[in-house]
Amino acid sequence: METRINLTHSKLLRIQSNLKERGYTLEDIRNEINADFRNFLYKEHSMSEETFKRLCKLVEEPLEGE
Repeated sequence: METRINLTHSKLLRIQSNLKERGYTLEDIRNEINADFRNFLYKEHSMSEETFKRLCKLVEEPLEGE
C-alpha cells in the first residue's frame, strides 16, 4: 500500500505564503510537484510520498508529515 502524508492546513498555508514570496503561483507549485497543491490546501487530501519529497525539495527545508 502506498504511503500517504498529511500536512496541517496551517503548515500548507505557510508553505504557500513562503513560495508566493519567492514568486511561485499555485500553477507553478502544481507543475513542480506534479500534483494540484490546492487539493492538499483546500480539500485536505493526503499526498503521496513522492509528491511530499518534491514539495520538500521545492521549499528547501525539511518538512514533517503526519
